[in-house]
Amino acid sequence: MNTPEVDFKNQTIARIFNTLVFQKQQLAGSDSNTSKNKKSNSNVRITKNTVHLVNEYLKIFATEAILRSKEQKDQKDQEEGQFEDVEQILDVQDLEAVAGLLVLDF
Repeated sequence: MNTPEVDFKNQTIARIFNTLVFQKQQLAGSDSNTSKNKKSNSNVRITKNTVHLVNEYLKIFATEAILRSKEQKDQKDQEEGQFEDVEQILDVQDLEAVAGLLVLDF
C-alpha cells in the first residue's frame, strides 16, 4: 500500500502560531489583564525546531487519518458487496467516521 505524501509549509504553521498565541490579546478587547498578557507574550518565541516538530506531528496525523479512512471505507464496501472501488476517493463522511477515535489516539 502506498503511503500518501502529506506536506505542510513551515511558514503556514508559524503563521498559525503567531496568530493564535501572539495576536489573541488584540482580539480580547478591553480586558484588564490585556496589558499584562501582552507583556508576558512578548517574551514568547517559536523556534524553528518547534515549527518542524509540529509539522512532523501534523504529517503523521493527516497520514493516519487518510489511511484509517481508506481502511474503513474498504471494509464498508466489502460488507456492502462492492469489492472494487475504482475511483479510490475519500469524502467527508469517510473522514468523519474515523475522526473520534483518531483524535483520542493522538
